[in-house]
Parts: sequence; C-alpha cells; structure tokens
Amino acid sequence: MVPGLDAATAHEVIHTTAYHLAVTSRLILAKPSNQANGRKALQDIRYDILNDEFDY
Repeated sequence: MVPGLDAATAHEVIHTTAYHLAVTSRLILAKPSNQANGRKALQDIRYDILNDEFDY
C-alpha cells in the first residue's frame, strides 16, 4: 500500500518481474544519456503497451 494511493487499482499482476526486466532491457538498449532520452524511451514503451506490442 502506497500512502496517498489507497484507492489505486492493484496492478501487481501487470508489473511482474518479467515486465520489469523487459522495461530495463529496453532502457538499456535506448542508452538514455539524459533525462529527455530516458523519457522518450519510456514513452515508446507506453505506446507499445497501449498498442499491445510490448512483449514481456
């Protein structure tokens, strides 16, 4: 339980170890050298998730 997020939808079935490893791998491949590049990589991951194209 995160303080301030008491009413948040539980999503631990989404954020599994495999999910975190996939995100980490994508970030490593993107080699974000600054905050803007890191944010762009995360936005790309979000886009892939929304389009059901993110494998984990």
